[in-house]
Order: sequence, then structure tokens, then C-alpha cells
Amino acid sequence: MKRHGPLDRFRSAMSTATIGLVKAAGSPGVALLSVLLVVAWLVAAVALGFAEHWVELLFGVSAAATFVMSFLILHTSRRNERAVMMKLDELIHVTKAADDEYLQVENRPLDEQEDMERERPGGGSGD
Repeated sequence: MKRHGPLDRFRSAMSTATIGLVKAAGSPGVALLSVLLVVAWLVAAVALGFAEHWVELLFGVSAAATFVMSFLILHTSRRNERAVMMKLDELIHVTKAADDEYLQVENRPLDEQEDMERERPGGGSGD
């Protein structure tokens, strides 16, 4: 069932933007820019005598960036995980010898997952 309402388009656009932002944040250019900003910050702090408000501002900006990026990364990871699960479920559906009991196994309690892993042929390397 496809949804095409304004909320769905907004969610899709935000998800696409989030993925783009996470990819950009992990690029070498952004890493270099981050290092340059920290160096510039240190130079400015030394020139101005390490005023307390500089340190507080650095901590505040760092905390805010870390907080936001953790949610962006989590969203991207969950989206990728969902896609992989859908692909694996489809492969189980089309494989005649597959056991349907493994569909949606990620939603089962951990002890059931461990039991299933031990019981499957050749299985049991678990975490």
C-alpha cells in the first residue's frame, strides 16, 4: 500500500536529507574542515587568553553536534537495516528449502534467537 500524502512526502524528504547529511559528515573533506576549525578555535583561544566563555561555547557546540549526529546516524542505520531485512525475507520466501520460522526472527526474544541459532544445521557461533 503506497502512501502519497503531504506527511509521507515530508518524511521521505527528511529521510533523504538525513542520509545525505550523514554521508557528507563522514567524508574526508568534512573531517579536514573539522580539524581546521578546532585549530582555528585553539589559535583564537590562545590569542584571547582562553576566556571561560570560549571553553563553554566549545563544549556547547560539541554537545549539540554530537546529540544531533547520533540521531541522524541512528536513523540511517535503521533505514539500512530495514532494507536488508526486507531483502533477506524475500530470499527466504523464494527459496524452497528455507524454513519460514526464520522470517522476522529479529523480532523474537534473544533467548529464542539463540535457541534457533544452536538448532540450525551448522549453526551456533553466536555472540
